[in-house]
Amino acid sequence: MSHVFSLTDPEAVQNLMVRGSGPAIIDFWAGWCAPCRAMKPVYESVAEAFADSEVGFYSLDTEAHKDLARNFRVRSLPTLLFIDDGEVVDSVLGRIDGKRLTRKVEWLIRRSRGEGLLSRIASTLRRS
Repeated sequence: MSHVFSLTDPEAVQNLMVRGSGPAIIDFWAGWCAPCRAMKPVYESVAEAFADSEVGFYSLDTEAHKDLARNFRVRSLPTLLFIDDGEVVDSVLGRIDGKRLTRKVEWLIRRSRGEGLLSRIASTLRRS
């Protein structure tokens, strides 16, 4: 069973981009893109490893849904967009290995829970 959901309509994309939607990752790919094909099993494996987390894993075929990709100004493939609370908070252009993707997902989870660097600094200052 795949833990990656295909984005095929504007409403589904819009639902990811509203405040309170939670953390998500969108993989922009195309069938003709060799690095995209090479990264697909890595992305699916990481999605499976985080299946019980709050992060949603999505893929968007840029050839089949050019208008949706255009809205995100995707110009290079593969592109991963990291979304939290309805806004793009990071991106990776090009192929990424499993270790690095895992670290990015862990960072996104911490960020969505308010456990980022600034939160930790503020918490430390309040205790002082």
